[in-house]
Amino acid sequence: MKPLDKNAAAALLLDQFSKASCVLVGQSAVSNPALVKALVQWLNGEDKLLAQRAAWVVGLLGDHHADLFLPYMDQLLKAIRKPHHDAVARNIVRLWQFIDLKDPYLGEVFEVCFKLLSSAHQAVAIRAFSATVCGKICVKYPELANELKSMIPVWSQSESPAMKVRLRELSKQLEKLS
Repeated sequence: MKPLDKNAAAALLLDQFSKASCVLVGQSAVSNPALVKALVQWLNGEDKLLAQRAAWVVGLLGDHHADLFLPYMDQLLKAIRKPHHDAVARNIVRLWQFIDLKDPYLGEVFEVCFKLLSSAHQAVAIRAFSATVCGKICVKYPELANELKSMIPVWSQSESPAMKVRLRELSKQLEKLS
């Protein structure tokens, strides 16, 4: 099958949305940098439905091709600050778990993820992915670990079992950095 262009990908996501369509768009994006750029633009675009659906593709691509998004860190940060839908924030943070984050962005990504992790109003998946990203950044900058360590007991008091497990794993990871 011929790889999809930007217009065909948008039409597929809007008209025939499914995991299979997301996988197909993702496979096309791997060999088409213009489509990767379009996916990121859609996250910030006016069409909220397209942003939500493009986010799933971004999340899927992040599992194996996260570095495709390195040139778009500024746009990803913009999208996560004002996401159209939880799916946008969830899949950007999911992507950041697997991307080799570079120094110019580490502070900003840590700040965003710390804020998401601290918000009881965020979905559990967003908070769990944020915990992983914060822990990953602490490996590069152990001086940030104390900020996280001090909050883990507070966050753990009123969390779901899944989130408590993620926070316990984060706590163990941070202890190894000491």
